[in-house]
Amino acid sequence: MKSEEAAAEIPASIQALLLARLDRLPHRVRHLAQEAAVIGPRFDAAVLGAAATERASVEAGLELLCDAEIIEEVAGSNSISLRTYRFTQTMLQDVIYQNLLLQRRIELHGRIGAALERLYGNEPERLEDLALLGHHFSPESKMTEIERARSWSPRVISKFETLITSGDDLSLFRVNPLAFARDRAIAEPESIDLFLHATRSGLFEMSWDVVCPQSCMALDSFGALRTLKTHYVYGLCDVTGETDLDNFIEVTFTVSPQLRRLPFHDPASLSVEDFHWKLRWPASRRPDRQSCELHTMGSVFRLRWPPYRPVPSLSR
Repeated sequence: MKSEEAAAEIPASIQALLLARLDRLPHRVRHLAQEAAVIGPRFDAAVLGAAATERASVEAGLELLCDAEIIEEVAGSNSISLRTYRFTQTMLQDVIYQNLLLQRRIELHGRIGAALERLYGNEPERLEDLALLGHHFSPESKMTEIERARSWSPRVISKFETLITSGDDLSLFRVNPLAFARDRAIAEPESIDLFLHATRSGLFEMSWDVVCPQSCMALDSFGALRTLKTHYVYGLCDVTGETDLDNFIEVTFTVSPQLRRLPFHDPASLSVEDFHWKLRWPASRRPDRQSCELHTMGSVFRLRWPPYRPVPSLSR
């Protein structure tokens, strides 16, 4: 039985009683129990020690959790760690895990996955270690977190999964959530929520794109709005001006390179054609190839043969 399914079947009164046992413990020990619960019903002390927020207090915390009969040490384990522990009740681990905030769970999964990589390397020798590493880094676990983040309309999650698994490279680069909503008959607020949750889970990365008002090409892209430049210059279209948030900024989302590596994650590797035609145009505004070629030819013409501009007279 999956953890979320098990927790959903536990009555609220039982969950409250189980959590009350944890609430009687010191704050640091409760946090340690939460971190252990994200690892799973059974965990190595070495993994918990490498992923814990306060590593110096792990030993003392484990002792207190054992005294409180929250966890117990497993004898005779052949783990890479010298000691292995398990929750005294699987139900208790389920309840602790499911009562964590979504953002906290995502953060801990990432931290535990990084700790596992440090301990076991990218290619663990033991099958169970490989499975554990895959659990904390797997897209399936992240999709489950997104699915449980809120109540979604029917088929929203399946449409999003189809984009990730079946979409080509271009369809996963600079995705506009409003265009995604329009093309797949999804409400715009729901589509925006979907990509924001996907960004928080690490499946996508969000960027602020400055779009040329003439050609709709992306002049620049920023990971945070605070780094946005207030003035733009674009030589190909011979335009310049002040950046207007309403007219020249487009928020887009690109699949994370940890989930799926795209050629656009490494712009230096692209051909001149792909750099100009595919990288620079957001997906929702990308023209057909013929329009792009005409725009490029016109841009080169403007650069080589600029229109005549009379020199202002210096006489009074």
